[in-house]
Parts: sequence; C-alpha cells; structure tokens
Amino acid sequence: MIVDRLILIVEGDTEVMFVNALLSPYLYSKGFQGSIVAIKPKKTGGGLSRYSDVSKQLKSVICEQGAIVSTIFDFYQLPDSFPGYNNGTNHYEQVLNIERAMLEDMQKSLARECRNFIPHIQLHEFETLVFSDVRGLDAIYDVDNNEEYKAVRDLILSTDNPETINNGAKTAPSKRLLRIVGYNKIIHGKTALEEIGMERMLSKCPHFREWVARLVQLLTPNVDK
Repeated sequence: MIVDRLILIVEGDTEVMFVNALLSPYLYSKGFQGSIVAIKPKKTGGGLSRYSDVSKQLKSVICEQGAIVSTIFDFYQLPDSFPGYNNGTNHYEQVLNIERAMLEDMQKSLARECRNFIPHIQLHEFETLVFSDVRGLDAIYDVDNNEEYKAVRDLILSTDNPETINNGAKTAPSKRLLRIVGYNKIIHGKTALEEIGMERMLSKCPHFREWVARLVQLLTPNVDK
C-alpha cells in the first residue's frame, strides 16, 4: 500500500496543536511526504464521552485507501466503555490492552484486517509530555518567584519517566499544571513543548516513543532512517 496520509483522531484542541506544531514537522523530517490531519470526534467537544462516538469516527476513515489511522486519547478519565478498559494489573498493561481491544473491535466490526490502524492511548494524559524537561516551563516562568511552578519543576527533575505520574483528580499532570496561576494548556503547552523538542519527549516517555516509532516505520517504509 502506498501511504499518502496520516489521519489522527484526537481528544481535543491541545492534541490538534501538538499534531500541527510538533508531530507533523517531526514526521516530515523523517521523510514522510503525505498529508497529516487531526480530527476531533464528533459530538464530544473537548474530552471524550463514550467509545461509540470514537468507533463511528474510526470506521469512517480506516477503510480509506492510502491512509494510516491513529488516535491520541488520554488514559486519564477515559470512558470505561472503551473495549479492554478493565484488563491489566497496572496502568501500562491496561493501556496496552485497550489499544489491542480497539484494534480487535475495528477488525471485527469491519470484517477485515486493519493493519493501517495504530491505536494510541497516552499515559496518563497529553500534558505528561510537558513534564519531559524543565526547559519547557523554564522558558515561561521564573522559578524563584513562583511557588506553584517550583513544585511542578521539582517533580519534573525527580521523575525519570513522566508517564508514571499518576492520574488522580488532584495529581494528574494537567491538574498539577493548572495550579500554576495563569497557565493555559494550549498557549503555554505549545511554548513548553516546542522548547523541549520531540527528541527529548521521545527519550523520556517510552510508550509515546513506541507509538511514534511505529508511525515512522509505517509512513516511511522506503526511507533510510
């Protein structure tokens, strides 16, 4: 199959920003020459309400000729209607099982193999990537005059794998960031991630790295990497 586009079904505006500002340029730098589009599921607004909305959207694009289809959904507050949700002894296993179950569900529903579908659930949420390096938020905040940022910065410095930051209602990555007065997840998130860069995010976030590596493999099969 000649691949000429990547279709990403994403949770909200922050993920759209990430695809446009960081993921697309990275994939193009690896040799992909097709189009990349990020689409939010219909009828959900920001966040996800039920798997059926996602399933319907996926079915409408998976069979498109020449397309690789993937997702960017947060594990944090993911609806339990997602297939495979309750399987796994820890969050990492749970995410892997959800991704496998989503693929199986599409193949069963469409009665065909879906080798072009690469489900991705982000541990624990998109904002995890901001915790990859202090240089991102250092470009925005003065740690000496911002106690809320100092707490976040200390966590970034002490965390080897940001994907392990838990998903509690008060301790999820996004909730910690929102304690910084004035933090805007799209505006400041974009600045921070651009300052950090894809290579650093990939080095710190293993599940994210595995997903991006799979996309590169499928989108640039004939390019010497």
